[in-house]
Amino acid sequence: MADSTIQEKIDQILDRVKETGSGLTIAQLGLVTRVRINKEKQTLTLFLKCLTTPKACCAVMNLAVLGDVEAQLKKAFQAEFPGFEIVLANA
Repeated sequence: MADSTIQEKIDQILDRVKETGSGLTIAQLGLVTRVRINKEKQTLTLFLKCLTTPKACCAVMNLAVLGDVEAQLKKAFQAEFPGFEIVLANA
């Protein structure tokens, strides 16, 4: 698979997967800051922007939202990149 094809697939996924609460796409929210693909090891690592807040109640909400987003991203990337391990990491 050519690098341009891989980049197009990644961009399409980020433009398609939405955060359910706001209805905005992951691309619009800027939650994924970087993607690293290792064809040899068959891994694709998504670096997610860490949502921080000083208030405990907001932190709990952020964790719930981020958990949903992570699950959706993992499912979408696994569908587009079968055979690859999808790794989520903090940016």
